[in-house]
Amino acid sequence: MLKKCPSCGGELEKKREKLICPYCNSTYDVEKSDKKSSKELLDPDLFFVDVDLNRLMEKKCTSEVMRAWKYCMDENETSKDVEEYLRKITQKDDGTAMKDVRGERIENLRGRMDSELESGERVIMLIDTTLFGKGKDFYVITDRAVRFFKKKKSMTVKFDDIIAIKINDSLNLPSFYLNESYETSISSVANSYQTLGAMLALITRLAFEYNEDRSRIRII
Repeated sequence: MLKKCPSCGGELEKKREKLICPYCNSTYDVEKSDKKSSKELLDPDLFFVDVDLNRLMEKKCTSEVMRAWKYCMDENETSKDVEEYLRKITQKDDGTAMKDVRGERIENLRGRMDSELESGERVIMLIDTTLFGKGKDFYVITDRAVRFFKKKKSMTVKFDDIIAIKINDSLNLPSFYLNESYETSISSVANSYQTLGAMLALITRLAFEYNEDRSRIRII
């Protein structure tokens, strides 16, 4: 019998002859539930899953990130919707900043960003990854790309160039490498698992909005 919801990864509760997910309200027949696969966590029309999600869902850290990622993709039709969801859940200071949530942090780092940003490019979210001291290392999700700033170096991954996301679950705080590169890691010192999952949803939703005819993103 299934223990986790195939739709969002939440813990299922048995009620009579049904399995109910308290997170997304999905309902499954007990006798049919075992036919579901955890690969259904991510839409097969958008993602090619080349990793053992069953194993990842056994770990608390990765299961919560994946559940949040799936929830945001299912419940938010556009990147704007995901952006609003992020604005609600990041009210507590978790190393992030958005225009209306600790927006002064974005303005304070404009000097480092402006030379990399294209004309009219909008910063949606800033994520500080500095261990000691604020603003030394960070990355921003914009409406065109994910841009990484580390000391004097900067790197950019444009949405149309995202072909794969590699999951590193070796630590209690998982990392998600855009195009398999350690240098372009979606992670943070302070972010909650829920925030990480929502950020991944924002990035991938933006990628498919940028190019609706793009190929699927590999999850490895």
